[in-house]
Amino acid sequence: MKVIELLRFSRDMLECMSRNDIRTEDWKDVEMFEEYESLRAKGEKTTWIVAYLSDKYGRSERTIHRVIRRFCCDVTQ
Repeated sequence: MKVIELLRFSRDMLECMSRNDIRTEDWKDVEMFEEYESLRAKGEKTTWIVAYLSDKYGRSERTIHRVIRRFCCDVTQ
């Protein structure tokens, strides 16, 4: 597959992502966010979860908060 073929195939999705300020590298944080959601569902406090994820993934607490805020936003068509 060539790059242009992938772009043509994914055009609509990429346009939607662009309109919603979703970066292509955001996929790297999906696992971390899923872990955040799982821990919240178990009743853990956000402050503890952020500190835990920061230590586990080697990211700053501020970055973890930023990812959580971005991933919780509604998507506009």
